[in-house]
Amino acid sequence: MLARSLDLTGHPELVRIPKKLPLIVFDSDCVLCSRSMRILAWMDRKNIFRLTPAQGNIGQAIYQSLDMPIDDYETFLVVEQSRVWGKSDAILQIIYRLGWPWRVLAILRFVPRSIRDAIYMVVARHRYRIFGRRQACGLNQPSFSDKII
Repeated sequence: MLARSLDLTGHPELVRIPKKLPLIVFDSDCVLCSRSMRILAWMDRKNIFRLTPAQGNIGQAIYQSLDMPIDDYETFLVVEQSRVWGKSDAILQIIYRLGWPWRVLAILRFVPRSIRDAIYMVVARHRYRIFGRRQACGLNQPSFSDKII
């Protein structure tokens, strides 16, 4: 999914999106997604990212604004200054922003997007069956409260 533009004035919840910090919208019911965001929150020593569940008001507003289904979150999203990335491009945006040593993985951008996204979608389609589901977001710890919107 190439970067798309998001009209931040189209929905009242969208004005709550941080203007200068990347926002990651993730499926909080997915164990893989929640654990990945916990690891990311731990790795984000510079406090670069903010996180919001796709099932929450902001996540729902973003998915609706992009004409994406609000009940099937096949990709997490990275939103930064009204631009939105999904699938493998979202992963590359995160890796790039984390800096050294993670930025080394940005070499994956040389793998054709069609291959990266195909691998991403295989994992996304089977993530509940392989990793399971949870009823509550795994990021409800006080140490992550400054990252959750």
